[in-house]
Amino acid sequence: VLMTDGQITDQWRPVDPTHPDNATVELQDQSSDTRVKMTRRDDNLSAFYDQCDLAKANGVVVFTIAFEAPQDGRDEMRTCASSASHFFDVEGNEINEAFQTIARQINNLRLTQ
Repeated sequence: VLMTDGQITDQWRPVDPTHPDNATVELQDQSSDTRVKMTRRDDNLSAFYDQCDLAKANGVVVFTIAFEAPQDGRDEMRTCASSASHFFDVEGNEINEAFQTIARQINNLRLTQ
């Protein structure tokens, strides 16, 4: 089960992990001289899809949940899921129903396989 409330992005790291701003200022809001881009969004997205495909190719049933996620995040989770019925786009308390549905499907898989 994979869940997100966001989307895949560029990955940044602080130049100095002990800098005091790291405790109070989001990395994306810090000046460009205090952070370094480690990987690009496109590379991260490709690696994510490669792992989803590898799991499915090895018989793993992939359930995904986009919890109040932006459109890109919902699209990423939908693409990774084993099928349309393994993807859940939820908000608020709908998350409870999604987990209950996933639990029922997992129990059904276990009983029939």
